[in-house]
Order: sequence, then structure tokens, then C-alpha cells
Amino acid sequence: MMGLRIVVGILFVYAGVSKISAPHQFALDISSFRLVPSFAVMPLVWSLPFVEIACGIMIVLKRFHIAALTVVLFLMGLFLGALTWAYTRGLHVGCGCFGPRIDQDTCVWLIARDLFIAVVVFAVAIQEIKQHQALEAQAKEGV
Repeated sequence: MMGLRIVVGILFVYAGVSKISAPHQFALDISSFRLVPSFAVMPLVWSLPFVEIACGIMIVLKRFHIAALTVVLFLMGLFLGALTWAYTRGLHVGCGCFGPRIDQDTCVWLIARDLFIAVVVFAVAIQEIKQHQALEAQAKEGV
């Protein structure tokens, strides 16, 4: 599962860096959802990518990684909710997940992809929690 943890971490570092590289497009993508007021778009543009990068680094380095995985799961829930909301309203949105879009994906595909990512992150989080609990139990026995 270590390899999968590292893949998840790298995925979120990549997602954050790709958003930073195209902030104007990311702002347009956020706006297309019609979920946040216009004054909140730029604070999201300049904060969300850094949260993703920080979480990705913590996951890869295994430093506060369970907390980082929890934040990533929360973000995935928000992303899935936003995509589902857009889909049910027939909005044509760019998710902005991995930087500027080359070809607009359909919401159904984006929902399926994000759901898959969320399931993988959840599995990694459960495994990491179990591993942490096992190490704590060993430490208590050794005392």
C-alpha cells in the first residue's frame, strides 16, 4: 500500500501545481460551477492548490499523513458534490482538477474519476490508520 500512498500524494501535488500554473483558467473553472460568490473565487484560486500541494507532500513524506489524507477525503467530497450539483443542473463546467483542460470532459466521467480517486484515498487512509494502530500497540507491549 506504500506505493499507492505515494501515488496519491504525487497526484495531489501535481493537481495543485497544475492549478497554480494556470490561475486564470482555474478561476474560470471555479466560477462556472456558480457555487461561490465572485469575491470568493480568487481566495480559492490562491489557497486550494497550496492545500493540495501541502497534503500531497505530507502524504508522500508520511508526516501528518493521516491528517492530510483526511483533508484530501474532505476535498474529494466537496469536488464530488460540486460536480454532481453541476451535472444535475445541466451546467457545462471545467473541473480545473489538473490544470487547463485540453478537451472538456463530461460531468459523468469527472464524477466517476473523482469517485475512483476518493475510494483509493479512503483505502489508503484506512490502511495507514491500521498500520499506525498496530505500531502503537507494539510500542505499548514493548514498554
